[in-house]
Amino acid sequence: MTLEAGVLALLEDGDFRPTSHVWTPASLLPLQEVYRQVEAMLARKSRVQAAMPSLRLLPQGTKYHTLYTYLVLSSRKAELSRHSNQGEFLVALGRFYDAYGHILRLLHREFVSLPIPEPKLRRLPMRLGVIRADLPQAIFIADLEPTSQIDPATDPKGQTRYLSRPSAPTIQTYLNAQGLAASATTLIAATVPVGGPVNVSAATITGVAGLGGATGTQIVALQDFLAPRLVETRVVRESFLVGNISKFRDPAFNPDPRRVPAFTPGAAIGVVPDAGTGLFTYVLPTIVSATLGAPAPGAVTIVGGGLWYVNTPIIIKFGGSITKRLYRRNIELAGGTLSETSIVIPASLIPGAAVTSTTVFVQVGSLVSATVALVLSHPKM
Repeated sequence: MTLEAGVLALLEDGDFRPTSHVWTPASLLPLQEVYRQVEAMLARKSRVQAAMPSLRLLPQGTKYHTLYTYLVLSSRKAELSRHSNQGEFLVALGRFYDAYGHILRLLHREFVSLPIPEPKLRRLPMRLGVIRADLPQAIFIADLEPTSQIDPATDPKGQTRYLSRPSAPTIQTYLNAQGLAASATTLIAATVPVGGPVNVSAATITGVAGLGGATGTQIVALQDFLAPRLVETRVVRESFLVGNISKFRDPAFNPDPRRVPAFTPGAAIGVVPDAGTGLFTYVLPTIVSATLGAPAPGAVTIVGGGLWYVNTPIIIKFGGSITKRLYRRNIELAGGTLSETSIVIPASLIPGAAVTSTTVFVQVGSLVSATVALVLSHPKM
């Protein structure tokens, strides 16, 4: 075999074969189109290259790296063959866009199709102190979680519990063991008096005779004896708003309506923040107004109270055919805002709302607001 027989190509097994019969078209595409395709390909490769440091940190980082390598090799092949063999150029270009499209589909699955979780924010613990002395037995907070439903790694294993008036003998035993010369009866009267209000703050506790020198650890222990602590979870929040805790803190609560002589109605417990003083409060979801077309065409602004809580999904239902399950991060990434008093939903998250909806309500966890009319920002005259 001679060189005159044609151009030779090296095979994997070391043999040579003539390539004079191989089709090497050089005029399938106009030169301007070739340049345009190469320019577009290199621009897309540059964007992926700039994003690679971030893409490698994602859960599918290894896949992004493999696809990027394939993308680079395909682009080089396309550049080398764009003049000499446009057949190979088109094949390499197809492989480049195959890898590029795979990267885009992977990003779509990671960032759009999957819900974006709420950022971890600090919870707001509460303390419950029993302020009735006439209860026939301990009250049972039965509607709390027996095991954590929100964050098993950090939340307590279970929070259902019995509550009763602080035990003077138990607290006195603790005070004696700690070498604190104070009266448990005096402490209870100062912090959890019958009828309330509950005030188990550090200032109140250390203001009791004999407790001025109590350490931080001792103060927390006494707070737990006087008014046990609950970690805020969705279940606790709903119990506070509409469940057992709500019932026991109701001024109209009656331990036994059938009893003769009758009990005097009154709250059985006082609920304070973890600091030990003041009222612990939540607000049920309430919509004051819902405006379509504010602050921009197609957007919706909802104003009210209790519209968002930590780590709680919100469901916004528009009358008609649109139902959206939205998280704070979804709204913010789309350019909207969300707080306990207002929600601004960009038009991109609710396409079609302007033509199919007349009402809206908000559901926060399992708590639902009333349905209100969706009012146009600038109604047609």
